[in-house]
Amino acid sequence: MADDIFRDMARVPDVGADDLDRRLASADRPFVVRGLVAEWPLVQAARRSAAQARRYLLDHARDMPFTVSVGQPGGDGRLFYDEAMRMNFAMARAKLPDIFAEIEREEASTDPRPIYLASIDVRGFFDGLHEANHVDLGTREALLHPLPRAVTEGATLLVEITRPATPEPGKPKRARARPALPDAVPCEGPSLADLPGARIVGPFDRDLLGEAGWPLLIEEAMTGQVGFPGGALSISLTPAMTLIDIDGDIAPADLAVTGARAAARAIARLDLAGSIGIDLPTVGDKAVRLAAAEAVDAILPQPFERTAVNGFGFLQIVRRRSRASLPELFAHVPAHARALLRQAERDRGSGERTLTAHPSVIAAIAARPDWVQAVERTLGATLALRGDAGLAISAGHVQARFP
Repeated sequence: MADDIFRDMARVPDVGADDLDRRLASADRPFVVRGLVAEWPLVQAARRSAAQARRYLLDHARDMPFTVSVGQPGGDGRLFYDEAMRMNFAMARAKLPDIFAEIEREEASTDPRPIYLASIDVRGFFDGLHEANHVDLGTREALLHPLPRAVTEGATLLVEITRPATPEPGKPKRARARPALPDAVPCEGPSLADLPGARIVGPFDRDLLGEAGWPLLIEEAMTGQVGFPGGALSISLTPAMTLIDIDGDIAPADLAVTGARAAARAIARLDLAGSIGIDLPTVGDKAVRLAAAEAVDAILPQPFERTAVNGFGFLQIVRRRSRASLPELFAHVPAHARALLRQAERDRGSGERTLTAHPSVIAAIAARPDWVQAVERTLGATLALRGDAGLAISAGHVQARFP
């Protein structure tokens, strides 16, 4: 029966998450996607055996009861209402090891009872399962303002995204949107390549990004640590604001002004936006606090708003937020996957390149065959992907077959 259902559906091979998103938006009938999640660790375990799939789930399951439905023998594996409108199954709650143990016992039976686990919130019942096994289609909701009066629930409306969804600890912020202009048509949003004066640098051109300090910038985004003469900044992402703590070994008055300059440069360089708090050294001299605030004004491009530096050395800045900052991007796996691919593209060896990284980074690369193919075309060589759970997310590296 399942073959009959899927036989006449369109089949779409080798699509990545972005392409799937576009196809879903324009599709007017069901279609089947092959191979999209073939590299998921859960899929790999299930291909080996049902027992290994259960073992993988148990390794991530939380110690809490699950809702399970248990049917009767002789029902051909189906859960349904009988002629008397009675259910042929019972519902219970049990922990996953006990449920799986019962499934294993039923597997040996010639007329097994169906045991059914319904859909659940994966993040609520498992640790790390979603992160290692999901297709990132982005946030599917947006805050629309203003809402046209004539629009009713379920209607179709073309909108312009003014700010993408923002990843934050806890619940991510939804994207923001406004009604599109009457003559607007659906299209991709602008990219960096659309900026005035933008230049596309080929892989065999001079590494202008590297020469401009791109690797150091990425390290700062990953670690939140930014050094400057006499001190250092520690940048922390919180749900309320981005906090910048200034510490150093020079005189507090000098550190306050020098640190304010370094913080302003870091805000611009790392594209920090929204609410930003700068914790300067506490200084009693009002003139020093004023000089620190003026140092920010002299470096940080407008528009922004700020408070004065209070007596405890705290200065708050608010900048318009139109996209995620670099530290926010590198708090998530896809940015590390792209950075590793750029490293592979710039590798000066020859032959096959082996990319070794944390399994979540490897899974993110494997989920985007278009990325892999683009790098392989550039290099004229294949990429081999190898996961190493002992590596940090940011510790991926590339090895050419012939260095």
